[in-house]
Amino acid sequence: EPIIGVVGWLDPFADVYGLLRNNPHFVGIRLDASVFEHCKDGLPDLFIDHLRLLEEDGSPIDLLITPAYMPIVLEWFTHVPNLKAVINHLGSPPIRDGAISVMERLHAEAFTIS
Repeated sequence: EPIIGVVGWLDPFADVYGLLRNNPHFVGIRLDASVFEHCKDGLPDLFIDHLRLLEEDGSPIDLLITPAYMPIVLEWFTHVPNLKAVINHLGSPPIRDGAISVMERLHAEAFTIS
């Protein structure tokens, strides 16, 4: 069966997306912890500009996050409220520890953003 699309990791601080955005097989990007480390002290304008471009194109982002990064992600969506996103593994909540109340609140907040 042929590959019908690819979601791949891109450096969101570089202008690589512009090279791929018109390729019909490129359907979105994946962002991992390295991106969140750059954003923990504030959101760089270039990063927000790139998220806006993804939002305008309707391209989703796949977020590989941990509970610590949920507040940062929620802040992103104040700038790009129509950006499509998948929170991979629901942010890996600490189910074994039984400490999921914070994640439940953050998930509820994430699902109400529109």
